Amino acid sequence: SVQHLMTQPCPSLPEGGGRNRWKALKVENRSKLEETETLLRCLQDRVHQIHDRKHRLTHLVQQLHSRKQQHEQHEMLLLKAQNALLSCDQQLKQLNKEVEALISQLITWQPLRDELQGHVAAMQDFLQIHLLTLNQSELCVECRPPLSSSLSSNKLKA
Repeated sequence: SVQHLMTQPCPSLPEGGGRNRWKALKVENRSKLEETETLLRCLQDRVHQIHDRKHRLTHLVQQLHSRKQQHEQHEMLLLKAQNALLSCDQQLKQLNKEVEALISQLITWQPLRDELQGHVAAMQDFLQIHLLTLNQSELCVECRPPLSSSLSSNKLKA
């Protein structure tokens, strides 16, 4: 107990024993202090490494977040492009149908056009006119002078 220690006399130390004990404690204390300082430096280095790692990880997380946003934007752009492509495909199909209908109509009108051109050529020869232009609101013709009967008979002989 504490009381017992207080009442008991200090043990006697041999000569120089207190001093030797003090020196031993001082050396032990210095050794423990150096060991503690070494451990503190190791801990500080470790804390610094952990801080650096945390900083790198934070930076990587920010980059990952940024790339994720870019990826989402690219996905939206891709979806818009795919929708635009589908729309263009539908328009192209519609235009192809219209072109096929027009080609069919042209094929149907081709014999009629050829027949009309034959009639126009015959009519021009008969009436001695030359068709210059023709549109919905205007007809432009060139009148030729009538052939004399001697010229026409010479033409027939040649």
